[in-house]
Amino acid sequence: MGETVSLECGCCSRTQELSIGSGMMYGSFSLDDIIKNSRGKVKKHVQALQNTGVVLSNVCEEELLACPRCNTLSTRFSFKLFDKQGECIYESIFNCSRCKTRLLPADKKLTDYCCRYCSSPSLSYSDLTGCWD
Repeated sequence: MGETVSLECGCCSRTQELSIGSGMMYGSFSLDDIIKNSRGKVKKHVQALQNTGVVLSNVCEEELLACPRCNTLSTRFSFKLFDKQGECIYESIFNCSRCKTRLLPADKKLTDYCCRYCSSPSLSYSDLTGCWD
């Protein structure tokens, strides 16, 4: 089950909703589903891995990521592909849309990040939180 968290900026009053985790839908994602939801070089790379037959399993989720330069949060559909020995042979990589720095897994309290709209460090939890499948 996934979780939805809403953060509100005390400066610009905008709300950012973050859907995090893997709902039931992602538990049944096949390699074909991953390819359908991918673009460009990623899609071609995953298709090539599929054609070789080395991919045994995958893990998909809405991953909570942070930009270390902008100090902002975002979520992205991410996935990892594993071979028959259980080794990760592919992992999604994303860059910040603002500064192009590689996004990393968020490792602080969500309220310790800045608003992605105005860059103010004044985020707080809003009332809109819940679960999703």
